[in-house]
Amino acid sequence: MIYGFTEQQEKKILEKWGYDFLRILHYTLKVLPEKWKLYDLEFGEYYSCNAIFFCKSESHGDCVLRINRDGDEALDDYNALREHNGDHHVRAFEYEDGAVLVERAIPGERLSDEPSFEKRLAVFSEMFKGRHVAPKNPKLFDTHTNWFNFCMSCVENRREEFKELYIHAVNASGIYTKMASVYDKKLLIHLDLCSANIVSCGNGQYKIVDPYRTVIGDPVIETGRFIHCEKDKNPDKAEEILEYLEKSLTIPNNILRQCFYLDTVIIACEHTQWGGSGRLSDGILFAENVMNNAK
Repeated sequence: MIYGFTEQQEKKILEKWGYDFLRILHYTLKVLPEKWKLYDLEFGEYYSCNAIFFCKSESHGDCVLRINRDGDEALDDYNALREHNGDHHVRAFEYEDGAVLVERAIPGERLSDEPSFEKRLAVFSEMFKGRHVAPKNPKLFDTHTNWFNFCMSCVENRREEFKELYIHAVNASGIYTKMASVYDKKLLIHLDLCSANIVSCGNGQYKIVDPYRTVIGDPVIETGRFIHCEKDKNPDKAEEILEYLEKSLTIPNNILRQCFYLDTVIIACEHTQWGGSGRLSDGILFAENVMNNAK
């Protein structure tokens, strides 16, 4: 099978990913549909570092074929979804050379597109509860502590260049160490559990997608990313978000504030390896202020 990209689609692929990845796409789409018995492929455009194709499988029904620029990410995605086995997450069916075939959630609308602030909070809370499992194959996953330390090292190793951010990295490390001594569960957690990675599958049900960065750690740390993203949508509702999650998840308010601050610092430190300026953003100062105003 030869998938027919339009001229405009090929142009966008070349602009975003370059010729090598376009060549990989052509080769993969020639081989895997026949091998995995896929049909009715439809290019789903772009998402993160992946090209996605909606399709049907003779064995699995409605699916999404994801082809990654980074083959390790596709394998990590496959391993994480297989661990969860469809419980709160889409299921993974096949993997080969940077491509993964997963269940398609229909209609597949992202929770981030839900206009109701209250509904986004409610759905996240329900998705958070009871979904964390101990890894059957822990050797397949890194720990959150290692990930956190790596992000902090991105700034620590260039502390003269990122002086102000380095101060926050040191502060975050102290907070993280204290938190990890209390919240020390070793369960699988999604490093990017936000509304954009929760999709609808009909009848008021939702599933989680894109878990390629899954690590082993305590679920409490996951709240930081959701608060961070919701704050960006509703900067004037940070306190409402914290109060709601405190009640719905029974996590202390001051811990939620710390998780929010930690996630904001993690993102800033991580981005320095991709050319981020390392300058203090209003987001870090805002998160620090929220943390210091704990009730």
